Amino acid sequence: MEFIKRKLKIFGINFNKFWKNTPKSNLPQELIEITEKFILSDSFKYTSNYWHYININIYKQLIKAGINRYTKNIDDQFFNLYENSISNKFEYTDNYMIKNAVKNVENIKINYKINLFKKHYLLDYDQSYKYNHLVILLYENLRKLDEFKLLKSLNNETFNDLFLEIEGVKITLNKIGALLAYHSITSIPSFSKPNNIILEMGAGQAGTAEVILSNNKKFKYVICDIPLSVFISYSRLKKAFPKKKISLCFDIKDKVDMMNKLLNNDILFIFPHQLSFFEKKTFDIFIAVGCLHEMDKKTIKRYMNYVDTHSKYLYFEVWDNTKVPFSIIKNKLSAYSDSDYSINKNWKKIFIRNAIFPSNFVQLCYEVGNL
Repeated sequence: MEFIKRKLKIFGINFNKFWKNTPKSNLPQELIEITEKFILSDSFKYTSNYWHYININIYKQLIKAGINRYTKNIDDQFFNLYENSISNKFEYTDNYMIKNAVKNVENIKINYKINLFKKHYLLDYDQSYKYNHLVILLYENLRKLDEFKLLKSLNNETFNDLFLEIEGVKITLNKIGALLAYHSITSIPSFSKPNNIILEMGAGQAGTAEVILSNNKKFKYVICDIPLSVFISYSRLKKAFPKKKISLCFDIKDKVDMMNKLLNNDILFIFPHQLSFFEKKTFDIFIAVGCLHEMDKKTIKRYMNYVDTHSKYLYFEVWDNTKVPFSIIKNKLSAYSDSDYSINKNWKKIFIRNAIFPSNFVQLCYEVGNL
C-alpha cells in the first residue's frame, strides 16, 4: 500500500484531494452528488490512475468555464466541453488510423455540395480543416453500409457536436462513429432478439447506446460507468428518451432492489462495484467500446470474471496494442492476446477484426460459456 501511495504521489494524481479543495459553484448539483457518492463507493478504488488524471483535467475545464459561458442549456454545454476535452480528434488523421477508411473509399467520387472549409466554433483553422476532411471520409464509408439510412433519424439535440451539412442533414463525427459501432454490434448472434438486456461498460457520451435504443424499442439497457461520463450519458439519454423510465441506482446495495429496478425501468445507471447486484446471466450482451484498454490487467480480469457469470455474449473494442498511462505496474495490452484481456478458454470466439475507423481499433465478439 505504501508503495502505491508513493507512486501516486510521483504521478501527482489524487482525485479525492482535488475534489475536496475545488470550488463547485459552477457545477450542476446532480453532478456534485453523483461524484461524492462515487468517491465513497467501492468503485473509486478500482478506477485507473489514467481516468483520475483525465477527470481532474475535465472537471477543471468545466469549473473554469461556468454554466453560462457557451450556452444557456447546461446539458449542451457539458456535452460540448466534455467532447472537446475527452477526445483528440486531430490525432485521428494519422495515417495508421485512417488507412482502412481510406482504402475502403479511395475510388469514390464526391458529387454533392459541401462546405469543406467551414471554420468551427472552438476549433482553429487547421483543426477545422482536419475535422471536416475526417467527417467526409467517414461519411463516405458509412454510405456503403445499411446503417446509412439511419443517419437522418438521429437526434440533432443530442448528437450536437460540430457538424457539416449535406443534403439538409447535419453530419457529425459522433453520429457516424455511433452508426459504425452499431453496424458491428448488430452482427452479434443474439442481437436480433426483441427483448435483449444490454450492459454497456464505459458508455462515454452514450452515443452508441442512443442508436441501439432508438432502433430497438424493447431493449433494456444498463450503463456502468464513473463520473464525469455517467453524468453526461444520463443527461443525454434523458433528453433523447423523455418517455422511457430511467433510474440512477447509485444508492442500491443489494440484489433484490437492483433486480426490481431493472424490472420496472428501461435504462439504469450504476457504478462498477454494483455489477454484483444482478442475478447470474441477467445480460444478453456485455458491451465495452474503447474502455478496457484504459484499465489495469487486474481490473480487466475482474470484469471478465463478471462477464463469465452474468452475460451470454461479450463484445468489445480496443486498441490493437497499447500501454496504460500512469499504471502502477507495467501494463501493456494486445488485442490479440487472450491472456492480456483475461479471455476464458471456454468462450467461443465469434469474430475478431479491425474496425473501419480507427484502423488500429480491434473489434472482438465471444459467446460466453454456460448459456
